[in-house]
Amino acid sequence: MFWFFPPKEKPKPIEIKKERVSFVDEKDTLNVLLFFHASDVFIYRGTTIGFQYDLLKSLEKDLGKQVNLKIEDNYDIIYQELFQNNYDIIVLDFAKTPYNLPFLTLSEPHSYSYPVIVSRKRMETDSTRNDTIFVPAYFNHLVSLSDTFEIHNRKNLPIEYSKKHTSEELFERMERDEIDYTICDYNIAITLLPFYSELSIQAKAGPIYERCWILNKNNLHLNFRINQWLNKKKNTKYYENLNKKYFSQHSGYIKYSNSKSNKYRISPYDATIKAYAERYEIDWRLAASIIFQECKFIPDLVGYGGSFGLMQMMPETFSWLTNDRLGDRYSEGMLYNPETNIKYGALKLSLLYN
Repeated sequence: MFWFFPPKEKPKPIEIKKERVSFVDEKDTLNVLLFFHASDVFIYRGTTIGFQYDLLKSLEKDLGKQVNLKIEDNYDIIYQELFQNNYDIIVLDFAKTPYNLPFLTLSEPHSYSYPVIVSRKRMETDSTRNDTIFVPAYFNHLVSLSDTFEIHNRKNLPIEYSKKHTSEELFERMERDEIDYTICDYNIAITLLPFYSELSIQAKAGPIYERCWILNKNNLHLNFRINQWLNKKKNTKYYENLNKKYFSQHSGYIKYSNSKSNKYRISPYDATIKAYAERYEIDWRLAASIIFQECKFIPDLVGYGGSFGLMQMMPETFSWLTNDRLGDRYSEGMLYNPETNIKYGALKLSLLYN
């Protein structure tokens, strides 16, 4: 049996701060930091949904507390936040080690997953091909392949941990026939495969692991309520349907994005992007590609440094564009409106390129 572990990270010094421990649940809001994950938060018909997103919304309703959600797509930033206790809940899958566990408070498991190998359905037999199995950046779960494991009549395939490519990017590379194999989380595979008709799951590549939230260690009573809620929620019909909705190969929510009516759509905002791109005389595909690069079409994403929304605009830039260029009245809340964000983002691109 071969066991493959993610490369060991050199432990970083952790500053332990003395903070007030709350034995009483006094909070009316829950501050939540969620790592962008293909199956946990995405856009469906212009609406933000996803397994973790829906679960947090259910928590918000049942506990009667408003969830202030921030979505972060930089792994390094959110990993450092694990030790700062600035949030009530942090949603992130990470490597649990003797170096970090003593400083963290984990919730009861909210779900489970496991690694899988994904490849093209039809493979050519060619001795000159690169048989390496690529693992995406920040994949922190145990990978294990038996001595007798083979795929497409190939044995003893080497494993390479990518330092920069995400699961989505490795799927793209397979689609372009640049690589043959990748390992990723089962939940991500189920979410991405409808977009790649030539790819499929080939085999399980490791043991099942627990997925937990990271809780603020100072919120003793609140943490108790969250864990109590998780244990009860996992035995409900709602939770069963939530898993079917996002992790079933027959999910209509997943398949919709790959339906014929959407085959040539880049995003749910194509019509809006095209309209303002035409008004401000820019290439709409450029604007769409910038939005995808900045926020993966998540309209309420708050970026590192304080940028907001689809076009990830800074409030200062937005204020200048609204007040000085168009004479509109500015309010920061406007940044979260997709059409408004696209409108002023297109104006900004027009000023830059013209």
